[in-house]
Amino acid sequence: MTETEKSARRWRRTLLIWAAALLLAGLIGCLILYRYLGVYEISRPEILMDQLMTEMDETAFLKAAAQNLDFSVTEFEDAQVLYRSYQDALPQAGTLSYTGNKSLTDQDRAVFTVRSGPSTVCQVELVPGENRYAFGRHDWKLGRVSSGDVTEWLDSATVKVQAVSTEEICLNSVPVSNEYLTEDSIKISDLGELEKRFETQPHFVEYTISPLYGEIVLTDGSGEELFPTEDSTSRTLVYDARTTGNGKLNITAPEDVTVTVGGVQLGKKDRSASSSADFTQIGAYAGDGAYATVSYEFDGLYSAPEVSAVDPAGAALVPIVADGGRYAFFYANEPEAQAELEDVARTYFDTYMRYTLSPFDMTYFYTLLQKTLWGTPLYDYIAQSQAAMLWAPNTSPEYRYLHFDNFHVVSDLCFVCTVEYDIDLTATTWKDEYSYNLQNAYELVFVREGNFWFASSMTAIGG
Repeated sequence: MTETEKSARRWRRTLLIWAAALLLAGLIGCLILYRYLGVYEISRPEILMDQLMTEMDETAFLKAAAQNLDFSVTEFEDAQVLYRSYQDALPQAGTLSYTGNKSLTDQDRAVFTVRSGPSTVCQVELVPGENRYAFGRHDWKLGRVSSGDVTEWLDSATVKVQAVSTEEICLNSVPVSNEYLTEDSIKISDLGELEKRFETQPHFVEYTISPLYGEIVLTDGSGEELFPTEDSTSRTLVYDARTTGNGKLNITAPEDVTVTVGGVQLGKKDRSASSSADFTQIGAYAGDGAYATVSYEFDGLYSAPEVSAVDPAGAALVPIVADGGRYAFFYANEPEAQAELEDVARTYFDTYMRYTLSPFDMTYFYTLLQKTLWGTPLYDYIAQSQAAMLWAPNTSPEYRYLHFDNFHVVSDLCFVCTVEYDIDLTATTWKDEYSYNLQNAYELVFVREGNFWFASSMTAIGG
């Protein structure tokens, strides 16, 4: 055999060996691939998803998802409430299906989106189970069912509101904080002289709150609901809560009491012309302890400023506050005087209320007159009330609050105090029965003749 023939034989042998090796490698590869496919088939997360879809209906998925919300909202909304409203909006009895979420899926978790018809119901996350297979594969178990970010499928709105800096604005009953301020320096052109003196002058501010998905209810400091202006759109709701400077403030206090409003101490030039002496008609009883009560009246206010007062010794006084921005300050309560004299005030007030809440009764009428100082406007008022009381309905009282305070001894023959009450009343007439509530406060002045105390005035506090 020639050398050429030997070389050709060696080449053929080599080719056969390589072909056999390739065939063997292919066979081994096919066997490995076949085995991998078998393992892959039993380790697919879709197997568990198919099982869950047969075991759970839409209600079950939604109930489970409500325990794991994957979205957040502002403090003005409740994520659970929003998710329930989203659930309620889903089409009823839709066909359930699922799709894989490749952007969230990795080796350690498989994420699927469950839908009812075209609407997203929830998100299902599967995690590795206990069983391990070849090729690093494993089975799956349910990790969590969650809501997914439902805000991606909801329309959102932005709220813009302008208000006075001192006004509390509430969105869905939650106060709007300065965190949402987008403008804090809008001047008020017609600010009054008093407010111009404040340490912090009222001004207009603007709040911007976003995103909001559910119900939007905006209220001002008085609890009145605000409504969007014509500048609003479907996505941006504009509110104008700027007041028009119609606030009022009325303050009464003993003449030597120092009153501060909005950080500004009031002086004589701030007093209204209606300062008056309380003891003109009973000067002989009041003696040197008589004092004048002065008034401060302001209107056109944009804010409801803080009002405080201190007595000549520097002790803080607590006012009685009535509707309409009315503050009444009195000298600090004297505990010893209250312990000695409260029964006098309580007995008189009880007699007064019994008289006013009953059809004309001669017993209450004369008892009340006997406890009132003759010759005073209070005595005359009671004496002339007979005709009106003839038609008064029989009224049953139930006190919610009854408080006597601010006892102050003017002299050995005179003292003052206050009474505040909140009472539910049920009136009965020959025709029907009706109920109502009454809240009020009075300043009472008493004088003593001999061993007996008589009421000389009874003035409503707050007008």
